Amino acid sequence: MTNDVRLLKRVSSNYPTYLRVISSLLFLLIFISCEKEIAFSGKVLEPQLVVNSFITPDSLVVAQITESRFFLNNEDTFRIVEGADVQLFVDNVFKEQMNDEKYGYYKSVYAPKAGETIRLVIAKTGFKTVSCETEVKKQTEILSVDTTVTLTESMPITSYSYPNTNSDSIDTIGYSNSYILDFTLKFKDPAETADYYRLDVKRQETFEDGSVVISDAVIDFTDIVSGKKTSSGVNIFDGGNAANSYNVFSDEIFNGKEYPLKFKFKEYSFYYLPGKTTINDGSPRSIKKELIVDLQAISRDYYLYLKSRSASGNDIFFSEPVQIYNNVENGIGILGSYTNNIVKIELPL
Repeated sequence: MTNDVRLLKRVSSNYPTYLRVISSLLFLLIFISCEKEIAFSGKVLEPQLVVNSFITPDSLVVAQITESRFFLNNEDTFRIVEGADVQLFVDNVFKEQMNDEKYGYYKSVYAPKAGETIRLVIAKTGFKTVSCETEVKKQTEILSVDTTVTLTESMPITSYSYPNTNSDSIDTIGYSNSYILDFTLKFKDPAETADYYRLDVKRQETFEDGSVVISDAVIDFTDIVSGKKTSSGVNIFDGGNAANSYNVFSDEIFNGKEYPLKFKFKEYSFYYLPGKTTINDGSPRSIKKELIVDLQAISRDYYLYLKSRSASGNDIFFSEPVQIYNNVENGIGILGSYTNNIVKIELPL
């Protein structure tokens, strides 16, 4: 009798687990039984020319040309297009035939200037002739950059048996500090046109051996123009918002005015007390850290392309697919332009 009671208690305590396992198996069986192969009965489209080119002032035009791929094709790569006739027009006047650099890349010998309209016309046997154009944007007028640094955390750096001592006690040799840097970048927007921008920020660190490391900076860009949700303050550096992962925005709410663009950046530094040095592990010491802030003026086509790219990265399972913006007539792809205006801001060491 006692053993029966114990067995009953054991089964009762595990019953919810059994239920979860059985429910999961039933759910899986339902999906398996619903799976059905449907033969594609639509029309297989002929391959098209795909053009990708991003133009910036005073740099040679480079265009990559490939062949479109049917969506049921199992190939991992796109076929490159060589031997195409690529003509470059500046303000509707023929300028040159771009050089075939092999591997699907074509390069000009002409460097466009801000304010010019660039058009590419591409012909290749077996494909429809395609064309695309973009206006090379003028540089944004940056008026000022204001920075506020807030120390958010300071943790002691400790060492056991510090050199020149016979003690086993813990010795504080410095501090590891965390900062939040608040930036206000004020710029002037032209009133005559609708304008589009991208905020591109990178972190650059220089070492005593002369080496330089540049990486993408993770910023909190929740300015109202970004369209992102306001940061909760719990984790503002969570890798960005899928709705605007390229930090693009328009002048819709400030056309023709000065605008104070706001964003944040988190930085770390290590401060060592006088006479206390780090253990020499052979690594070069950092001597300078900078934030490279680039407020790009971008073409409308480039803006729409990046917006659609961001939206297509949405990871919601039941979300609608987003078509990537394309401005190539009779083909696929994007011809866009951007103009840099870079400000470098030194960070705490």
